[in-house]
Amino acid sequence: LESCKKEAVNYPILRETITQYIHLLKFLTNQTTNQIMNNEIVDGIFASEEKLNAYLELISNTGVKHDVYNRIYAKFKTDLEEVASRLNLQLLEFDFKREKKPFSIFSFSNETFKQFNLKIAYCFQEKNMQNLVFGLCYITYPNNRNIPKEFKEQFDKMLGFISNESDWFLCYKEHNYRNWGPVNHARANDGTIAKYIEEELNSMLKIFKEVGIK
Repeated sequence: LESCKKEAVNYPILRETITQYIHLLKFLTNQTTNQIMNNEIVDGIFASEEKLNAYLELISNTGVKHDVYNRIYAKFKTDLEEVASRLNLQLLEFDFKREKKPFSIFSFSNETFKQFNLKIAYCFQEKNMQNLVFGLCYITYPNNRNIPKEFKEQFDKMLGFISNESDWFLCYKEHNYRNWGPVNHARANDGTIAKYIEEELNSMLKIFKEVGIK
């Protein structure tokens, strides 16, 4: 897999998929650096009674946890706005509910997409930022615009999207950063996920151009 990853250097989505699979295998075989770091952190917490008490106070304070997540999401939103600006897109919505209910969402559109009542939507299907899917989504329902068949066909062919007959998604797929635990929240904060999303958006915009829509 490491060799395949090197060969896929010019194919960012494939490269990232291989990377995620490598991480999964390391996790399942207990080879992750996260596990090593976890052990070091736990050892540090138990180094003194004061450190242990401070840690227990921190994890029991839900307000601190809430503020930390909100700061991560604010940074992530800023990164996505910059991505949208570079690609001549609009960050149409950014609504993160996290613990309350599913369907936290962020989406992008522009005047061309809006002509067809479409946006590129990233939607968490479960609360706590779990089960992220993305694809072409209707802005309003019911959809009353005539969408060229080539749209969906090319998205299915080139990105492996799944045709969908739901009220909202024209087509979609599971995202490589599907479940957001501590590691992916850190990646959202440091810009890794935003950079990956920019590559995805670029790929989708190219498909629109290939079917004659600019």
